[in-house]
Amino acid sequence: MSHLQRRRAFPLGAMGIFLALLVFGCAPKGVTHATMSGLSFGMSPEQSVASVELEPMYVFHTEGDDGAWTAHYYRHMSGNAVTRYLLLFDDEGLRYWGFPHEFERQRNEEIARAARWAEVEYEKAELQKLGKRAHRGY
Repeated sequence: MSHLQRRRAFPLGAMGIFLALLVFGCAPKGVTHATMSGLSFGMSPEQSVASVELEPMYVFHTEGDDGAWTAHYYRHMSGNAVTRYLLLFDDEGLRYWGFPHEFERQRNEEIARAARWAEVEYEKAELQKLGKRAHRGY
């Protein structure tokens, strides 16, 4: 390799490393099926966060006639697809987890109702975030 070829190769190699760091370093953090395989029924919210090794993007809490419920939302990443993933906790710990549409098939009406509540809270939070971005001119 000549001196000129080495001078050209270095900037291209450095540029490649820079782009890889930019793409992977700035990519949103999310969970995968493998990440979620460590979850189990009855885990506390703290135990689930430790198992997943990632803080949820949203946490909601409510108390009502059905008792207290806590919802954790994560970004779920599978290939190029990014969707949301919901963990529902009651007083006894983790009760149900999955994609929001999976909760629609839930036979336990308490869990189904809690999932509907969590989805409403999620939508409110997303709309509020969009409103803040619009206000800043994004």
